[in-house]
Amino acid sequence: MKAMSLIDLPAEEKTWLQHYGDMPENMCYREGSIYELLKEMVDKQPDAPALEFFDTVYSFEAMDENINIVANALKKLGVVEDESVTICMPNMPEAIFLIYAINKIGAVAIPATNQLKEHDFEYRYNAAGVKAIVCTADGDTYQYAESAAKKCPGVEKLVMVGGVKDGWHDFDKEYSLFSGKFERAKDCSQGDEAALMFFTSGTTGNPTVILHTQKDLDEWANAVARCLHMVGLRPGDVFQNSSGYGMFTGGLGFQYGAERLGMLTVPAAAGNTKRQLKFITDFGTTALHAIPSYVTRMYEVMQEMGIDPRKDTKLKTLVIGAEPHSEEQRRRIEEMMGVKAYNSFGMSEMCGPGVAFECQEQNGLHIWEDYYIVEIIDPDTLQPVPEGEVGELVLTTINREGMPLLRYRTRDLTRILPGECPCGRHHKRLDRMKGRSDDMIILKGVNIFPIQIETVLMQFKELSSNYLITLETKDSNDEMMIEVELEKLFTDDYGRLQVLTKNITRVLKDEILVTPYVKLVPKGTLPQSEGKAVRVKDLRKPF
Repeated sequence: MKAMSLIDLPAEEKTWLQHYGDMPENMCYREGSIYELLKEMVDKQPDAPALEFFDTVYSFEAMDENINIVANALKKLGVVEDESVTICMPNMPEAIFLIYAINKIGAVAIPATNQLKEHDFEYRYNAAGVKAIVCTADGDTYQYAESAAKKCPGVEKLVMVGGVKDGWHDFDKEYSLFSGKFERAKDCSQGDEAALMFFTSGTTGNPTVILHTQKDLDEWANAVARCLHMVGLRPGDVFQNSSGYGMFTGGLGFQYGAERLGMLTVPAAAGNTKRQLKFITDFGTTALHAIPSYVTRMYEVMQEMGIDPRKDTKLKTLVIGAEPHSEEQRRRIEEMMGVKAYNSFGMSEMCGPGVAFECQEQNGLHIWEDYYIVEIIDPDTLQPVPEGEVGELVLTTINREGMPLLRYRTRDLTRILPGECPCGRHHKRLDRMKGRSDDMIILKGVNIFPIQIETVLMQFKELSSNYLITLETKDSNDEMMIEVELEKLFTDDYGRLQVLTKNITRVLKDEILVTPYVKLVPKGTLPQSEGKAVRVKDLRKPF
């Protein structure tokens, strides 16, 4: 006799629903793979917009047809079940189609950043047993991919998107010949076979390998959809994703979650700020996912272009995270952009984004306790700390198949907030991350976190949000210099600068217990980052 599904239980027996506030029950425990749910959307509203990129809008039906065309083409090319395919492309519809298509065949998709060099490709080819690589024609990336393939005889297929190169299959020419109907080789919805693999580090050293089964992807999409629903996003919203799909799990995780919720998605990727803003204004973006430092950069470019985010855009919601930021930084972002900004927490080892998220109360991140067991420990003794005290976050996965983890030390420092949230959800709430235990600066015997310094700097309206902490050794003594940009130029007013510098130094000393050297610089002086901001340079000499 078939066991009763959770979704089929009588309403009075679904006791878990009390923990989710206004969350629809079919979103909490909705069954079916991402493919089945896409087909459901095709059947219900085939003409509804699903994906938008520049001047092209893909309906759910068109998206499904394109996925099937790519799946048929890859199958004809010789890609079969359990083979690994690397996708080295910027955020564009073809990248999304490829990921879905590869999984439909039963193969393993490996998204990769176009910043990789030859040795990076070689490592990935060998580590994952890659059989095919798909690249775009721009830049030198395809050359690095090709050179690495020559050293790895297992790589049998080279596919080019948006160009023609000798030795490469022409994606645009060959793949337009195939049908938009596809019969899946196998049902992956409950399968425990690998479906997606991430190599999540930068371009040096051995990266961290993250493995997902198809069920992991389905659960991940559910978790992120819950998060987005919790902050008020609904079908009909336009969700713009400024995170790439290749290096970090955030890009694809938010893509899956937004699709699951039924929003129109704009895969804008990172960087190219003027293009980001064109997407926001042209597509009527209502929700944007970006790291805090990059939102500040976007606002600066808006000012340069004469764009008022309150009047000239439809933005109402920002999803921020991926780098530590203070409450003052969040409030400044909200004031600049005229939106509500919600803090998110996730990590690649736990799937990616969707581990914990703020609700509309903005007083802690609700952690999904049906997905994770949460502990807070003393990072030195490894013993649990009393409730409400700061310690290292430790997580255990509950339903992860591809890469289950038991009592995983995240190195992130936070605490469990006491009491219950007014929103009605009863899951434990995490305080915002104080930083990482391995990011802590030890200066003159004092433990300092960059977030402490940012909190102080953001109290001064005269300062921009861009700053740099430099640690140096001078005359056998370790010193700290903090360079911070002025919001407006008044560098010719020496007296005013002196008073401001002294005030900042005094407040910093009270907070971090050491006296830094504060240097105020004109706006635009420090490097601008379109990825995670670099806040600390440690140039100290070891003894």
